[in-house]
Amino acid sequence: MRVTLPLLLVLSGLGCDSLPPGHPPSAQLTAPASCDLGGSITLDGSASSDPDGDIALYRFVVADGSPERLETVSSIQHTCRLAGLIEAALEVQDGAGHASWSRTVISVRRP
Repeated sequence: MRVTLPLLLVLSGLGCDSLPPGHPPSAQLTAPASCDLGGSITLDGSASSDPDGDIALYRFVVADGSPERLETVSSIQHTCRLAGLIEAALEVQDGAGHASWSRTVISVRRP
């Protein structure tokens, strides 16, 4: 019978605990400047980047009573539900837990 145990490496004290931490991502939210009430728009975070190349999560938040959306894709469709100047925000998180925000304002008009 052969038993394989996981190998545990202890790196502390070998100079490895001084590795540089990951770099934070840069969130970039693109959205139309305006929308008709009840209309649909695209909130696009595809211009976001991470120096380490590991964006793990996109969090879309729109201040119109809609629930926030956690996504692994960089863009979503949103229905404009409230007339007025509405803030939309995107948080991008990388695999190390670093985060960055981008915000924009959308003018939602009554048709």
